[in-house]
Amino acid sequence: MEDKQRLDKTAWINAGFRALCVNGPAALKAEPLARELGVSKGSFYWHFANLAAFREAMIEHWVAVATRGIIELVEAHSKNPDERLRYLVHLSTEPPPEAVGGRGAEGAIRCWGRADLVVAEQLRAVDAARLDFCSEQFLQLNFSAADARLRGRLLYASLIGLEDLDQSGLAVLRDDLQASLGVLL
Repeated sequence: MEDKQRLDKTAWINAGFRALCVNGPAALKAEPLARELGVSKGSFYWHFANLAAFREAMIEHWVAVATRGIIELVEAHSKNPDERLRYLVHLSTEPPPEAVGGRGAEGAIRCWGRADLVVAEQLRAVDAARLDFCSEQFLQLNFSAADARLRGRLLYASLIGLEDLDQSGLAVLRDDLQASLGVLL
């Protein structure tokens, strides 16, 4: 078994996302995760007070990386809203690392949110932040406030739906989302 101090929180969080993608929220338990990582469950409790704290850390990590981190990258990429939207589509269609569950991570988190009120609340906040960011780009392209909000929702809804269709082989995520953006511009 590995020493508990050599395994950091991120290793546990990544294992949690992989388990979530494969087996759903019921898999987010210390013992099976410890088994996967080849450590004792004491290592889990070294980093997290309990399962609720672990789940909260998973969601906080996802918010930081998949929302705030992406928005910061897009904002740093360009001041031009058209270029920002195109770069956002590019980043959003990059497959997440397998270490955090790969392409299935976002959908697995959405499913988790249907069964867990704390996750649902965080998911609503993430969706609101992402929608606001998309809408703001369309607003900067001189669409009316109502049209910008609608275009932001349509682009984001396209991403969510196309991710699911891509998983089942019925869409090509990047190509189809780029085409959707082209229609919305």
